[in-house]
Amino acid sequence: MNQTYTNWEMIIIDDGSTDDTLYIIKEFKDSRIRLFSDGKNCGLSTRLNEAVLLSKGKYFARMDADDFAFPERLSRQFEFLSDNPKIDLVGSSAIVFKNQNELIGIRNVPKSHELICSKPNQGFALIHPTWMGRMKWFINNPYNEQAVLCEDQDLLLRNYGKSCYANIEEPLLGYRENGLCLKKMFKTRWSWGKRLFSFWECIKQRPGYAFGAVVKQALKAILDAVAIISGLQYMVLRHRAVPIDSKQSSTFTRIYDCIVKTRV
Repeated sequence: MNQTYTNWEMIIIDDGSTDDTLYIIKEFKDSRIRLFSDGKNCGLSTRLNEAVLLSKGKYFARMDADDFAFPERLSRQFEFLSDNPKIDLVGSSAIVFKNQNELIGIRNVPKSHELICSKPNQGFALIHPTWMGRMKWFINNPYNEQAVLCEDQDLLLRNYGKSCYANIEEPLLGYRENGLCLKKMFKTRWSWGKRLFSFWECIKQRPGYAFGAVVKQALKAILDAVAIISGLQYMVLRHRAVPIDSKQSSTFTRIYDCIVKTRV
């Protein structure tokens, strides 16, 4: 609601929440907010596909409920997609933080499609909550509801050969990450490994590459486990965040305070 770009609609789909989500949302009196609630818990992929079909705009942007969109986010990405008609999907870097405004670092991302897609078996450097893309692209390429915990990477994998991705290097989102969960991490690696194997074995018919992809995910799972169990997390998993300089820290704190003050 603090975006400098104001011609937006906010689609909120309540996925069977058991907290005060509905009450909080209803406190906001803004005709641009559209709330949908059916009392069911269907999962992220299903809800994202529903949101795409409910949208009325030319572009579709998403984020998670516990993150912060910086005020310039929509305007910067809107301008980028308007100026680059060949780009289907654009993301950005993100500031990573914990509760109580504790800064962890910044997740930097490469700009070009070639760099984003340079190592498909290791994933695509396009942070899911920062996405904005053309509505036609999302309609033509729905999320796979079987790709649990890796729906974003699965979507990018299936389409990187026929689509064009990009990133804006400046951080446009505050990404909340209170800690890395070992159980969730293993589930994610398992799910992503299965999707990679299916893609290279069944679709691309490259069994050797499929096997290599699974082995890489197994090795990454071991590294993740070591990092989490040892408590070194961000020191070992440097791809997740790098230190923030003083300028970035003060900027994020200012934006965070501004958002908190305007809450209902």
